[in-house]
Amino acid sequence: MRPLLHAHLVNDRFGDPAVYVETLFERHAVLLDLGDISALPPRKANRIEQVFVSHAHIDHFFGFDFLLRMLVGREKTVQIFGPEGFIERVHHKLQAYQWNLVDSFICDLIFNVSEINAFGLVHFARFRLKTAFTKEELEVTPPPGEFILILPQKRAGRGVAPNFPGLARTRRDRSRRRRCNDRWHRAPTT
Repeated sequence: MRPLLHAHLVNDRFGDPAVYVETLFERHAVLLDLGDISALPPRKANRIEQVFVSHAHIDHFFGFDFLLRMLVGREKTVQIFGPEGFIERVHHKLQAYQWNLVDSFICDLIFNVSEINAFGLVHFARFRLKTAFTKEELEVTPPPGEFILILPQKRAGRGVAPNFPGLARTRRDRSRRRRCNDRWHRAPTT
């Protein structure tokens, strides 16, 4: 049986962290961490629909500007998930640029940004190109049940990972999850 998700490092082992995960038979992709993604072809960057950033160190968040540049002028909505304080970081990055020509764009680029705090509460904000990326505060809610990563017809579980309380690799089958989590903890850290 062929795997439904194909993951690969954007950079080599010693480069900035960024894992590109694409779905089989569909044109959707997820990016795990947002390091330097300049090696990612524009065709693949345009498929990105969800981005998960573990923390806002420069090597994990540097690629946001490249992603922004690749998507401006396209009709696209991207969900971005990050830790507490992440919405403000995205807001400041977007406001660092001058957006006086947004009326000339026909398409609207939307970033739906969610930050998950240590208590599991999710804060939402929306940034739209048509409004010069002004921040639209949305409601604070508890996490959306068991799943936060939802791909078309596929799901990845919600759990606890180091430095990011809202994301981990989990499986529905408890025995497999235990084995997966054991491997997760034994994996060498960078």
